[in-house]
Amino acid sequence: MQPGTVSFRYDAPADRVELATFMPRFPKDIGFSPDPAGGWCLEIPLPHTARIEYLLRVWEGGQSRLILDPANPETATNPFGETSVATGSGYHPPRWLEDHPEPGSVTEIRVSSRVLAHRRSHHIYHPAGHADSEALPLLVVHDGTDYRVHADLLRALDSLIGSGAIQPLRAVLLDPRERHIEYVGSVAHARHVLDEVLPHVARRVKVRAPFGIMGASLGAVAALHVARHRPGVFERLFLQSGTFAQGPHPELSPEMTASIREVTRTVLKDARLDGAWVYAGCGRYESLIDWNRSLMASLADQFMDVTFVETWSGHDWGAWRDHFESGLRFLYGD
Repeated sequence: MQPGTVSFRYDAPADRVELATFMPRFPKDIGFSPDPAGGWCLEIPLPHTARIEYLLRVWEGGQSRLILDPANPETATNPFGETSVATGSGYHPPRWLEDHPEPGSVTEIRVSSRVLAHRRSHHIYHPAGHADSEALPLLVVHDGTDYRVHADLLRALDSLIGSGAIQPLRAVLLDPRERHIEYVGSVAHARHVLDEVLPHVARRVKVRAPFGIMGASLGAVAALHVARHRPGVFERLFLQSGTFAQGPHPELSPEMTASIREVTRTVLKDARLDGAWVYAGCGRYESLIDWNRSLMASLADQFMDVTFVETWSGHDWGAWRDHFESGLRFLYGD
């Protein structure tokens, strides 16, 4: 894809200014140039459909600080704070962001867990206009609060269900306590979802097949592990930028990497998900892209219906939000 260009400008006093993107396959710490008229400027090539999140690293007196771009009002949030957003000339945000659908409702459930040895709080999304007694498909969402807060997942569901783009469905929003333990191949987590959360939900509302499960990053590892733990329960998988480690990872401990590599190794050998539908995606600027490519090719070879989408983006909630419509249409479209 031929790139266009995107321009940046910083007008406050500084000794040096850099573009910080935190994306392994995007150029790191690109320096701005002094503008003869004052301030600092930068122009870089960017694919037409690209979307990147970034901060400015501003140096003064030998010290640096990371700040939002004061010249750019477009921002995004994540669990660690806020970033600025730049896009290529051909990028378009999801159409459903402009919709004003009738909102569904959310109720809290508290599940007493024997396998986790405590009571766990999760939430159920109920689509507007559908009684609890009406049997609907169920989607299990890892990191439910983050998907809700940072990626507008419930708004997407409201819009796509309201417009008829996907079947009406309910969603269970899971929130971990120890994500780096529960999401890396934990049998206890799989049993909690399968033996405790699903029966609890079925006692509260009426659900039916197809059951789906989704997650991003480590959440995608957890979703794949849960689905494989008991084949036949989850027929639809939505996997976003999965941390499907097949070697060392600079941001993960050796113990975590070993657990994830074992999940990935067993899936590559035998996914045990014959007949499942899988929609997956990953950004080309992510360190995870090669691992995702190889795993999805293996799943497709194992008699699964797999769609794998690559984007000019990084490892962030905005990139994952942009694929809700295509992923949910693939998995739940009429």
